[in-house]
Amino acid sequence: MVVKVKSKHKVFPIYITVNGSAFKDEVSADEKVHGPRRRDYLKQHFTQTRLAVLDGVEVRGYMVWSLLDYFESGQGGT
Repeated sequence: MVVKVKSKHKVFPIYITVNGSAFKDEVSADEKVHGPRRRDYLKQHFTQTRLAVLDGVEVRGYMVWSLLDYFESGQGGT
């Protein structure tokens, strides 16, 4: 998306914020939350952000979580 916007408009440096996910947490037998879906989701977003940087998008920051994520907790996220 950011590469598409960059190709059509003058784009200033950007910060990607609040890019978490609200997957239902499940505690495994070892009493830990491993979150493979959340890890895969973030890995895909990090990869696409890196590709955008290589295409010339100036990404100055990437914040996965914020205070707003606590409002998603009712949806199953942490």
